[in-house]
Amino acid sequence: MIKKTADRRVVRTKKMLRDALAELIEDKGFEAITVCDLTERADINRGTFYAHYKDKTDLLVQSENDLIEAVLEIQSGLVEMSMAELLDCYVNNKPLPFAVALYRYLGDNGRFVRALIGPKGDPGFTPRLKEVIARNILENVLSEKYRENMTPLTKYYMAYYTSAQLGVIEHWFESGMNEDPEEMARIVLSIMFMRPGDAIEMRPTILDRVGMQYVI
Repeated sequence: MIKKTADRRVVRTKKMLRDALAELIEDKGFEAITVCDLTERADINRGTFYAHYKDKTDLLVQSENDLIEAVLEIQSGLVEMSMAELLDCYVNNKPLPFAVALYRYLGDNGRFVRALIGPKGDPGFTPRLKEVIARNILENVLSEKYRENMTPLTKYYMAYYTSAQLGVIEHWFESGMNEDPEEMARIVLSIMFMRPGDAIEMRPTILDRVGMQYVI
C-alpha cells in the first residue's frame, strides 16, 4: 500500500512538472526556461525535481519519450483489426477503436502536445511524431509487397499520408478539440476511405469503392 501511494505520488509529481513545462514553453519557449521556473510553476521544491530529472532537457526528453511510446502502443491496435472489421466500422459509421484511444490520449495530453508542436516548442518533436505515424503505415497499412519493394511512388504515398495524419491532429488542436475522440475516430476513418470526387460525408455512398485506397 505504501509503495502504491509512493507510485501515485511520483506519477502526480511528473505530471505537474510536465504541465508546468508545457505552460512555460507556450509562455516563453524552452530555451528561456529554468529549473527554478519549473519548480515554481509546479509548486514543488528543487530537491523533488532533481530526484526525477537531471535538468530541464532530461524532463523534456523523458516526457516526449513517454508520449511517443504511448502513441506507438495505441497504434499497434490497428494491426489486430482485419479489413472486414475496418469496413464494418466504416459502413456502419462506428468509431475506429484504436483511433478513439489515440485521440483520447492526445486530448488528455493536449496541452503538452500542443506546446511541443507549437512555434515555441521542440522543433525535433514533430519529425519524431511523423516517424511514428510513418512506421505505423509501413507496418500496418502497406501490404507486404510494398514494404519489401519501396518504389518512389510508395515513398511519396507514405510522405503524403503521414503529413495528412499529422495535419488532422494539428488542426484538431488548433480548432480547440471541439470534436470528442469518438467523432474524430469516425472522421479519420471516413477520410481514410475517401477518394477524390466522392461526396465529403461521414457515411459511404458507393460501397464497391471501399478499401481501394486504404491499402496501396
